[in-house]
Amino acid sequence: MSGPEQILHYAPQPRSLRHYWLDEREGHLRLTFPCRPKWAYVLDVAAPGALASFFLAPPILLLVMEYRASGSLNLADDWLVLAIWLPPGLCAAFAAAYKLRMHCRWGRVPRVLTADKLELTDTRLGVWSMRRQTWPAGEIARIELRRARLPLRRWHLIGRIRVVRRDGRKLTIRIMSRNVDFSQRLAERLAATLGCPLSDARSAGHVDDSN
Repeated sequence: MSGPEQILHYAPQPRSLRHYWLDEREGHLRLTFPCRPKWAYVLDVAAPGALASFFLAPPILLLVMEYRASGSLNLADDWLVLAIWLPPGLCAAFAAAYKLRMHCRWGRVPRVLTADKLELTDTRLGVWSMRRQTWPAGEIARIELRRARLPLRRWHLIGRIRVVRRDGRKLTIRIMSRNVDFSQRLAERLAATLGCPLSDARSAGHVDDSN
């Protein structure tokens, strides 16, 4: 073999990462969540970077001016300034470096939810790497659906789908879309694919969709 064997296979992503992408075929369901906009990733790095510059500039300038004036550094006299400015500056610099490292390592990675008659798999970007959570279909007791409208964006509907296991653990899937039927259709498809019952909170009387 002339080159390394390809061991990672990625499913083709939709053209636009700004919308939900639902694909269902032959008993398999795949939901790709929208990615955050590009300016949000830039802000994740720029905001803590600017904060780090704000807190680190004064002690650095103080040490430089002291060294140029006396030719040495007397940190015993500058400990109060360093104690006030350095800790928040270093924390902000670490946060900026962490966000930059994650963006350079993974880029814009969407959350992907896949389901079939055997299991439900939730794949997302975790704190340090990709996180994969798998639930067997036999351990899922029911699927709950709740809906509510955003107070300031009333044309958007939030659908909260909860996958409840028999041991009480829950997986929450939040859907925010202008299509009022999308969360309902997704919950019905999940319940039909996994073979578990669906409980609609609107029929139970605790949905605030009418606000």
